[in-house]
Amino acid sequence: MPVARPPGRRRDPGDGVDGWLTSTHESLFRRRARGGACHSARLPPQGRRAVPVTVPGPVAVVSGPPGAGKSTVAALLAAAVPPAVHLPADAFWEFLVGGVSPYRSAAQRQNETVMKAVAAAATGYARGGYRVFLDAVVGPWFLGPFVTAARATGTELRWVVLRPDEQTVVARAGARGAGALTAPGPVRAMYDQFRDLGRYEGHALDTTGEPPAVTAERVRGHLARSASLLVPAADR
Repeated sequence: MPVARPPGRRRDPGDGVDGWLTSTHESLFRRRARGGACHSARLPPQGRRAVPVTVPGPVAVVSGPPGAGKSTVAALLAAAVPPAVHLPADAFWEFLVGGVSPYRSAAQRQNETVMKAVAAAATGYARGGYRVFLDAVVGPWFLGPFVTAARATGTELRWVVLRPDEQTVVARAGARGAGALTAPGPVRAMYDQFRDLGRYEGHALDTTGEPPAVTAERVRGHLARSASLLVPAADR
């Protein structure tokens, strides 16, 4: 669901540092001790209980203007590395009753609330051990809620912007079904907001003319490099 950039200056969430969590995020196990001795060692095998320790997964935000191919690519990425979550942000606007069209300037407060909810959901799945691939129209002006949630939970946060040429996104958006943003005017306006990312330009990939599988592979490589990192995983 496209969202309008709020007016005024945006606050940068800050630089990241190198790192990408490449483990499979399997559960670890530890013994429970009692009275200074290993209690589980004194129990018969059937009485021993393992306590799972979940390794948090990373969150990758797959962003870009409407029609950039975010949903298709995020779904491919999630399918390749289970256990994973493909989290489509568009669904969170469907929960609103009497909401404002998110690409209008009057929707700023609403959009901020929705983005905070999306960020909480993404980091919540990650804390459960899932790799999260979020597809959402998230420009630099809306990174704040995600950076805040990631830092609060010790979750690794990555961000990539799919940016095929303007003609491609307008054509793709116009071919989508009911409920999607299809009008060329708003689509072009949203594209303009991603045209120059300033200090974040290194997060953008030109995907013009690429099949989804090729783009997914490029994104996978991008997520493995420091250029995509916003928040490193907390030391545990």
